[in-house]
Amino acid sequence: MDRVKAKQITNCLDTVSAQEVSGVKRFSAPQVFLGQRQSMVVSDGFIYWVASPENLDENGNSRLSMESGSLVLEFFDGQWTRF
Repeated sequence: MDRVKAKQITNCLDTVSAQEVSGVKRFSAPQVFLGQRQSMVVSDGFIYWVASPENLDENGNSRLSMESGSLVLEFFDGQWTRF
C-alpha cells in the first residue's frame, strides 16, 4: 500500500521531514505556539507571551512589536505599558 503524503491532506502538518518554505505566507487567524507554562501568539504585528492563548490582554502577559525601526516591549497590568 502506498503512503499518502502530508501535503495531500488538508490541514495536515508534516513534522518528520525537513522542509523549506519560500515566499510569503499570510494567516487569517493568530498563530499559537503552545508551551508548558507560557505560550507564544503571533497576531496583528505583535508577538505575545501569554499564560492563556485565548486572552491576550491578561495581567502578566507581555508583547513585542516594531515601531519606527525599533523594538517595543510592553507588559499588561490593566493596560499595555512599555518597559
